[in-house]
Amino acid sequence: MNVVNHPIRRSFVFFLVPDFTMIAFATALDPLRSANRMLGYEAYRWRLASIDGKPVRASNGVEAERPNMAVVCSGINVERYQNKSAFAWLREEYNRGVALGGLCTGAHILAAAGLLSNKRCAIHWENLPGFSEAFPKANVFA
Repeated sequence: MNVVNHPIRRSFVFFLVPDFTMIAFATALDPLRSANRMLGYEAYRWRLASIDGKPVRASNGVEAERPNMAVVCSGINVERYQNKSAFAWLREEYNRGVALGGLCTGAHILAAAGLLSNKRCAIHWENLPGFSEAFPKANVFA
């Protein structure tokens, strides 16, 4: 297959928050890697990011151009994560047209950044009562 015939490529940023759960991250990343392998070309690209703006490099990812999607990976103790710089970065990416998503408890961080008012989102069932109370404008389900 010729590169010209390939569909549009998608790029992701996985914004890693302290205490993120590896299983949630792996379940998002491995299908992208597998799809690339099955397709025989790099249809999906990703990079890892942290609050200091520097990419978090891993053996399975390289720095890529501006993403189409940014995915917040979080986990336990997510309510303790109150990083205004991270929230500002997420709002900036959203305003630039980057699609946002969350894994495990990532919706909590998106809501804390003010990005889920009147938006439908999902959260881990264990976090549903506290999330609903903290972010009543989010249309949340488990």
